[in-house]
Amino acid sequence: MATDRLSIALELRRLAISQYGNFNFESMAVFNGVLIGANADGLYSLFDADDDDGTDIDAIFETITTDFGLPTKKKLRRAYIAGEASGNITFKFKADEGSYKEYTVTPAQLSQLQHRCRLHLQHSQKGNYWMLRVENVDGCDFSIDSVDLLTIVMGLGR
Repeated sequence: MATDRLSIALELRRLAISQYGNFNFESMAVFNGVLIGANADGLYSLFDADDDDGTDIDAIFETITTDFGLPTKKKLRRAYIAGEASGNITFKFKADEGSYKEYTVTPAQLSQLQHRCRLHLQHSQKGNYWMLRVENVDGCDFSIDSVDLLTIVMGLGR
Protein backbone atom coordinates (compact mmCIF):
# COMPACT_ATOMS: atom_id res chain seq x y z
CA MET A 1 0.00 0.00 0.00
CA ALA A 2 1.61 3.26 -1.13
CA THR A 3 1.43 6.13 1.36
CA ASP A 4 4.06 8.38 -0.20
CA ARG A 5 1.79 9.78 -2.90
CA LEU A 6 1.30 13.50 -3.35
CA SER A 7 -2.05 14.90 -4.46
CA ILE A 8 -2.34 18.40 -5.86
CA ALA A 9 -5.67 20.24 -6.04
CA LEU A 10 -6.46 23.45 -7.90
CA GLU A 11 -9.32 25.63 -6.67
CA LEU A 12 -10.43 27.23 -9.92
CA ARG A 13 -12.21 30.33 -8.60
CA ARG A 14 -9.07 31.66 -6.88
CA LEU A 15 -6.45 29.61 -8.74
CA ALA A 16 -5.25 28.40 -5.32
CA ILE A 17 -3.13 25.23 -5.24
CA SER A 18 -3.13 22.80 -2.30
CA GLN A 19 -0.92 19.77 -1.74
CA TYR A 20 -1.99 16.67 0.18
CA GLY A 21 0.77 14.30 1.29
CA ASN A 22 0.83 10.78 2.71
CA PHE A 23 -2.52 9.90 1.19
CA ASN A 24 -2.97 6.38 -0.12
CA PHE A 25 -5.18 7.52 -2.99
CA GLU A 26 -4.77 7.23 -6.73
CA SER A 27 -7.23 10.06 -7.37
CA MET A 28 -9.30 12.68 -5.59
CA ALA A 29 -12.51 14.41 -6.62
CA VAL A 30 -15.40 16.44 -5.28
CA PHE A 31 -18.74 14.65 -5.74
CA ASN A 32 -21.99 16.27 -4.54
CA GLY A 33 -19.93 18.66 -2.39
CA VAL A 34 -17.97 15.85 -0.68
CA LEU A 35 -14.22 15.36 -1.22
CA ILE A 36 -13.53 11.70 -1.93
CA GLY A 37 -10.36 9.69 -2.49
CA ALA A 38 -10.13 6.50 -4.53
CA ASN A 39 -7.71 3.57 -4.42
CA ALA A 40 -7.81 -0.17 -5.11
CA ASP A 41 -9.76 -0.74 -1.86
CA GLY A 42 -12.62 1.62 -2.76
CA LEU A 43 -13.88 5.17 -2.24
CA TYR A 44 -13.31 7.16 0.94
CA SER A 45 -14.90 10.38 2.18
CA LEU A 46 -12.15 12.81 3.18
CA PHE A 47 -11.98 15.67 5.67
CA ASP A 48 -15.08 14.72 7.64
CA ALA A 49 -13.17 13.42 10.67
CA ASP A 50 -11.17 15.12 13.42
CA ASP A 51 -8.30 12.62 13.20
CA ASP A 52 -6.81 9.98 10.93
CA ASP A 53 -7.57 6.66 12.60
CA GLY A 54 -6.66 8.11 16.01
CA THR A 55 -3.68 10.17 14.80
CA ASP A 56 -3.72 13.99 14.74
CA ILE A 57 -3.85 15.44 11.24
CA ASP A 58 -0.93 17.79 10.52
CA ALA A 59 -1.72 20.93 8.53
CA ILE A 60 1.15 23.05 7.20
CA PHE A 61 1.63 25.81 4.68
CA GLU A 62 4.65 27.82 3.62
CA THR A 63 4.88 31.13 1.86
CA ILE A 64 7.19 31.73 -1.04
CA THR A 65 10.66 33.00 -0.22
CA THR A 66 10.61 36.75 -0.81
CA ASP A 67 12.81 39.80 -0.49
CA PHE A 68 9.68 42.03 -0.32
CA GLY A 69 10.92 43.78 -3.46
CA LEU A 70 13.84 45.34 -1.55
CA PRO A 71 17.51 44.43 -2.17
CA THR A 72 18.72 45.19 1.38
CA LYS A 73 18.60 43.16 4.59
CA LYS A 74 15.46 43.37 6.67
CA LYS A 75 14.34 42.63 10.21
CA LEU A 76 10.78 41.70 11.03
CA ARG A 77 9.60 43.60 14.09
CA ARG A 78 5.98 42.38 14.40
CA ALA A 79 3.50 40.11 12.66
CA TYR A 80 -0.23 40.86 12.69
CA ILE A 81 -2.20 37.69 12.01
CA ALA A 82 -5.91 37.44 11.20
CA GLY A 83 -7.81 34.19 11.17
CA GLU A 84 -9.39 31.56 13.36
CA ALA A 85 -8.21 28.41 15.11
CA SER A 86 -9.49 25.69 17.42
CA GLY A 87 -6.11 25.41 19.17
CA ASN A 88 -2.49 26.55 19.11
CA ILE A 89 -0.77 27.52 15.85
CA THR A 90 3.01 27.67 15.31
CA PHE A 91 4.53 30.40 13.12
CA LYS A 92 8.11 29.85 11.96
CA PHE A 93 10.07 32.66 10.30
CA LYS A 94 13.28 31.95 8.39
CA ALA A 95 15.72 34.57 7.08
CA ASP A 96 17.99 33.63 4.18
CA GLU A 97 19.28 30.07 4.71
CA GLY A 98 19.26 30.35 8.50
CA SER A 99 17.23 28.40 11.00
CA TYR A 100 13.61 29.02 11.86
CA LYS A 101 12.57 31.24 14.77
CA GLU A 102 9.43 29.69 16.19
CA TYR A 103 6.44 31.35 17.86
CA THR A 104 3.37 29.52 19.15
CA VAL A 105 0.11 31.43 19.31
CA THR A 106 -2.82 30.51 21.52
CA PRO A 107 -5.97 32.04 20.03
CA ALA A 108 -7.82 34.43 22.31
CA GLN A 109 -11.10 32.92 21.10
CA LEU A 110 -11.10 29.15 20.67
CA SER A 111 -14.67 29.21 19.38
CA GLN A 112 -13.19 29.68 15.90
CA LEU A 113 -14.39 33.26 15.59
CA GLN A 114 -12.33 35.51 13.35
CA HIS A 115 -9.83 37.62 15.26
CA ARG A 116 -6.39 39.24 15.01
CA CYS A 117 -3.29 38.75 17.12
CA ARG A 118 0.10 40.40 17.26
CA LEU A 119 3.45 38.64 17.48
CA HIS A 120 6.54 40.46 18.73
CA LEU A 121 9.42 38.96 16.74
CA GLN A 122 13.06 38.55 17.76
CA HIS A 123 15.23 41.46 16.67
CA SER A 124 18.33 39.28 16.18
CA GLN A 125 16.97 37.66 13.03
CA LYS A 126 17.78 39.52 9.81
CA GLY A 127 18.15 38.67 6.15
CA ASN A 128 17.52 39.56 2.54
CA TYR A 129 15.09 36.69 1.90
CA TRP A 130 12.28 35.60 4.19
CA MET A 131 9.90 32.67 4.41
CA LEU A 132 7.03 31.85 6.78
CA ARG A 133 5.88 28.34 7.73
CA VAL A 134 2.58 27.89 9.60
CA GLU A 135 1.70 24.61 11.39
CA ASN A 136 -1.18 23.41 13.51
CA VAL A 137 -0.51 21.93 16.95
CA ASP A 138 -2.18 18.66 18.04
CA GLY A 139 -4.27 18.51 14.86
CA CYS A 140 -6.28 21.67 15.50
CA ASP A 141 -8.26 23.30 12.69
CA PHE A 142 -7.20 26.74 11.52
CA SER A 143 -7.70 29.29 8.78
CA ILE A 144 -5.32 32.21 8.23
CA ASP A 145 -6.82 35.18 6.39
CA SER A 146 -3.82 37.50 6.41
CA VAL A 147 -0.33 38.02 7.80
CA ASP A 148 0.87 41.63 7.85
CA LEU A 149 4.51 42.28 8.75
CA LEU A 150 6.13 45.36 10.21
CA THR A 151 9.50 45.32 8.41
CA ILE A 152 12.62 47.29 9.35
CA VAL A 153 14.79 47.95 6.28
CA MET A 154 18.49 48.04 7.10
CA GLY A 155 21.21 49.98 5.31
CA LEU A 156 23.22 48.43 2.49
CA GLY A 157 26.32 47.80 4.62
CA ARG A 158 24.65 45.94 7.49
